[in-house]
This record gives sequence, C-alpha cells and structure tokens, in this order.
Amino acid sequence: MIGYVIYFAIIHLAYNQDICNSVNCGSGACILTQNPSLPYYCRCSSGANTMLPCPFESPCARNPCGLGECEAVPSLIHGYLCRCPGNVISLTHCNATRSGCYSNPCINGICIEGLASFYCSCLPTWTGKLCSDKIVSACSKNPCSPGKCFQLDDRNIPFVCLCPNGQFGTSCHAYGYPSSTARMLTSTTSTVRSPYACNPLDS
Repeated sequence: MIGYVIYFAIIHLAYNQDICNSVNCGSGACILTQNPSLPYYCRCSSGANTMLPCPFESPCARNPCGLGECEAVPSLIHGYLCRCPGNVISLTHCNATRSGCYSNPCINGICIEGLASFYCSCLPTWTGKLCSDKIVSACSKNPCSPGKCFQLDDRNIPFVCLCPNGQFGTSCHAYGYPSSTARMLTSTTSTVRSPYACNPLDS
C-alpha cells in the first residue's frame, strides 16, 4: 500500500513539474498546487496571482534615471538609457557627482556615460576620444593630380584615382598598382580585355 502511495506521489510530482515546464507565466513564477482543478498559478512581481502570463515590467517603471528622462532600449545592458540634464546620456542613472559628462568633455559630439567612465559619440567629420580631431579627407591634398580623386570607406585603400587616360589606381604618376588595388579594380580598368572601356578625362 505504501508503495502505491509513493508511486502516485512521484507521478503527481512529475506531472506538476511538466505543467510548469509547458505553461507561460511571462515575467512571473509558476507555482504548483495540490488542487487537481487548479494545478498551478502564476505569481507576479506585483504580488498578483493569476492564470495569465505576468506582464514584463518596463525598465523605466521604477524611474532609474532620477532627474533625467528614461528611454527603454532593449539592446543595452540594462535595457534603458537616461537623458540627463546638460545634454548628458547615461547608461545607468543621472548622478552629477559621478558622471564625467557634466563638464561637457566631448567637443564635437555627444557624451555618453558608461558603467565606469564615459565615451564620446562624435559628429561625422570628427574623431578622437573627445571628438577634437577633425577627419581629413584622403583627397584633400589632391594625390591624384592630374586625375580625379574619389574617397573610399576603406582603411587599406582610402582613395582611388581616375586618371586622364581612363585608368583607375592609387596614383596617376605610375600604373604599377598594389595587388589588392588591382584585384579590386580589375573589372573597371581599361587594361582588362572586355568590350567595355572607360572614357578618358579631358586633359
């Protein structure tokens, strides 16, 4: 008799555990009961007990930013960012005594406070830790003279020249291009044997 009781107790426990593995309580916890007509319920963080999924609380619900404005951003580590006074953005909270952004260190950008320090999100033509270094165009010194320079978004090949004879390369003075440049430009140079040709620039 005792063996049957233990057997049915194990079956009942396994059944109830299987229920909690299959139900959706949302942000709440599944609580098992001994009542066959109500084998479980969801306990929410608000203290409510329900058979429905508990709602997920917004990361901004508890006002983590203090005097700032909270904005939910699910991709960030805490799920939100704070827009603080003084055009400061924080990933934790608005705290004038802790933030490195309140002195406005980002000369040409927006200061974003991190967990231990801050970093600057620079405007498009600026770079550097404090956005104080102006980005100089690779074409600013006219390296392709007498041809035309085109800026590229590539650290290895920052620009390409279109020369008066219709050829592309890194210089219009010599046509022995680096192999990487030659591979990249193979389909557009006039040295390729194809029915297409580039029109030369006016001299």
